[in-house]
Amino acid sequence: MVSKTILVADDALQLSWLREAWRIAHTDGQIALESCMTDKLIEEHKKAYGQNVNGELGKTEQAYMITSLLMNPEAQVLKYFTSRSERNWPFPKYLGACGRVIFVENGWKLLDTSLASPWKERANIALQLLNMIDTFRNGDPKWIVIFLDFRYENFAVDQSGRLNLIDFDEVMLIDREESGDGEKKQSCNMEDLKTFVSEIDKDHFCFQVPQYSQMMYALACVRLLSFLPEHLLKSLSDRHRSPEHVRPPGLLWGPPEHEATAIEALLRGCVEEKVAGGRLKAVEKLKAVLRRTLI
Repeated sequence: MVSKTILVADDALQLSWLREAWRIAHTDGQIALESCMTDKLIEEHKKAYGQNVNGELGKTEQAYMITSLLMNPEAQVLKYFTSRSERNWPFPKYLGACGRVIFVENGWKLLDTSLASPWKERANIALQLLNMIDTFRNGDPKWIVIFLDFRYENFAVDQSGRLNLIDFDEVMLIDREESGDGEKKQSCNMEDLKTFVSEIDKDHFCFQVPQYSQMMYALACVRLLSFLPEHLLKSLSDRHRSPEHVRPPGLLWGPPEHEATAIEALLRGCVEEKVAGGRLKAVEKLKAVLRRTLI
């Protein structure tokens, strides 16, 4: 019976116990959610699972929560965000889970099916993608959402044209109170990100993550938006592709002639930062240009 297992013990709610359990359950490597897990985040997950009248976590609910954290952290992330009513997050609605299978609202098209759509539809999706990253960085007073796996198959467009993230394996939640503030004081680019990610096991990693959150824009631009020749080759950190892989032109191919030069320059500024703060300025200008083309 569930009530007789370690899953309902008080120790199972301790961060040290969870880290050791994750190490045993995931011998192929560290999972994203574990990377910067905190005691406060565990408390937030308890609230999402607490079904008793008094809102406290019962033993059965605790067993479900711990099992999900260990075996299906993707479902845990989705349940946590979609159970909160204060913001309409760009995620599919969580309907439930059985084992490692997640049930969510469906009937959407993967992002790559939009590559052949008219310009205004593609520009609108691109604008939504940049706004989604804004939400990840600034949309929650407690947490920063970090996602680095920008691939077409990880996003889908619903029937109303709304873009959603649909894969949560690589999502990290960063506690604002336990991390540093502000942007990097020096320019930040792909080699810097690669070096930083290689230090994921270091003590300072989670504290410094917010300084690199702007790199989500760079990854989105180089992998999903750009049509420029220098961006079509496989990006250096995309471990899912063969070395010979060349991706299709991004969502912003074929821009209106009178905006093409500006969009090309801003895509370059989004991907490769020359001076500190340059990427964020380029992104804001790119969003303004995209909004103009939608009129």
